[in-house]
Amino acid sequence: SPLFTTERNRPSIDKVLYITLQTGTIYYIGPIHTEGNEARLDHEPPFREEMERLPYPNFYYALEDVVRSYDPRLTYSIHRPSIIFGASTRSTYNFLLTAAVYAEICKYRNVPFRYPGSRYNWEHFCDMRSEEH
Repeated sequence: SPLFTTERNRPSIDKVLYITLQTGTIYYIGPIHTEGNEARLDHEPPFREEMERLPYPNFYYALEDVVRSYDPRLTYSIHRPSIIFGASTRSTYNFLLTAAVYAEICKYRNVPFRYPGSRYNWEHFCDMRSEEH
């Protein structure tokens, strides 16, 4: 459901009991598709919820501000996974499932699992979330 930003359309505490907002890791790492990424000020993993916002415009910050602006009796949680894995024909988030199938095939054929990503991806921390939860 959409986030309501006008007074007339704000959720009523009588109708909405809980809000779950899922954003992502860009909260912690800043913009990824901009010039000059080499000078970015990112947080280092492992990421923690109490980390301060970065000095970049970020749509996730605006979404969280909207949720926090609702009636204080309304409860909410905010989730910021790096990768969401699940089955979707239109999603780039299928890598983990694909890698798991590839690993099983390698195991079955008794051949080494060769990581298809970059060295950077292999050596750095990452967290995930199931699309079912």
